[in-house]
Formats: sequence, C-alpha cells, structure tokens
Amino acid sequence: MEITLKYYNLVSEVTGKTTERFPLPEGKEGLTLAELLELLIQRYGKEMGKLLFREPRKVNPSLLILANGQLLTRGEGNIEEMGQQFIGPGAEIALLSAIAGG
Repeated sequence: MEITLKYYNLVSEVTGKTTERFPLPEGKEGLTLAELLELLIQRYGKEMGKLLFREPRKVNPSLLILANGQLLTRGEGNIEEMGQQFIGPGAEIALLSAIAGG
C-alpha cells in the first residue's frame, strides 16, 4: 500500500522531484500527518526539516499540505495538534511552500 506525494516549488527543490509513490510502513493501514512529516525528514534530511518546521514541533506557517485536495495545515501550529489527521492508502498528498511576491 502506498500514497502519492506531489511536491511543488521549494519542496520540489529539496526532494529533487515533483512526485513520488511513498510506501506505507509494513503493517500500517495509513499514517498520521505527523508521522508522514517525520518520515520525510528521515528521507530528505535537515533541509526538509527546515522547510517543514519553523521551530521544534511547530509547523512552518508558509507550508501548505493538502490531502486529496483538502487543506490539512492552517498556519503555524503545534504538530501534536494538527498532526493527528489520518492519511490512508491511495491518498494524494501535495506539499508546497506559499511564496509571496510582487
């Protein structure tokens, strides 16, 4: 079982790709958002950690994460609070960093 991850802008730069199939850990029916973010940091290292979190356990407020088109993140928040959302097999997760400009 797996989920599909789609990466945009700064997230794509860190991963070096725009999409990937991400297998669920053996014996798991899905992941929480917090578990997924931790796995991404394990896979892509410190740069991904800096992009995902502004400070320890605080999700970066410019990070947008969508699951099947529905926004999971809402500004800066504690990962324990917002990270309990369940992501099941077959889900499509989009990660992007909001960029301001003018």
